[in-house]
Amino acid sequence: MSSNDTTTPQPVLPSKVPPPTGNILHDSIESAKHVSDLPCARNALLAGIASGTGMGFIRGLTAGPMMAGHWAMGTFVLISLGSWQVDPPLTVD
Repeated sequence: MSSNDTTTPQPVLPSKVPPPTGNILHDSIESAKHVSDLPCARNALLAGIASGTGMGFIRGLTAGPMMAGHWAMGTFVLISLGSWQVDPPLTVD
């Protein structure tokens, strides 16, 4: 290996996630199948589910079921994405 080598090391993936093949559609589908194996995704989804359920219930007390469903889904998406972005990255020792 020369000192001018500009290749970047591949990130360490959890064992169940398949390595990327270069095909964006195939890689996206395979990654989506294993998203629950990522600890940060699990925590983010659990936070989103709990928040969405709570917001849907609270909103359902004062509005109709359709409006409560919209608020529940919106809250789920926002909280899940936000907590996934805030969650610190995994470190490999």
